Amino acid sequence: MRVTAGADRGRKLRAPRGATTRPTGAKVREAIFNILGPPPPHPVLDLFAGTGSLGIEALSRGRVAADFVERDARALGTLHRNLRELGFSGRARVIGASVLARPATHGWCGRGQGLWFGSSWTRLRVR
Repeated sequence: MRVTAGADRGRKLRAPRGATTRPTGAKVREAIFNILGPPPPHPVLDLFAGTGSLGIEALSRGRVAADFVERDARALGTLHRNLRELGFSGRARVIGASVLARPATHGWCGRGQGLWFGSSWTRLRVR
């Protein structure tokens, strides 16, 4: 799995072994960002982040910052590694928590993100 566009196009993303984390495929990521167009200067919020592929794609394409919310320990380890290897740690905040359990207490709710991502069973919401 690789970043599809932007400053880090072609860079490899890691994924944890097993079936618990299902990264968003390159064609889906590319289609989402082609529809959205150039990135506005707002942070992005990647819910159910897993490997962080959607938020990392947004950072590569010029988003100023990203918040990643994920509860699975293996996915969190992989997400931190991906951010570190791509040099995005300074522009990213990783929250190890369930998206569904009291979001206001985790500090990411209401930060004014311009774009929210979720997993394949949640809705994509653009503000």
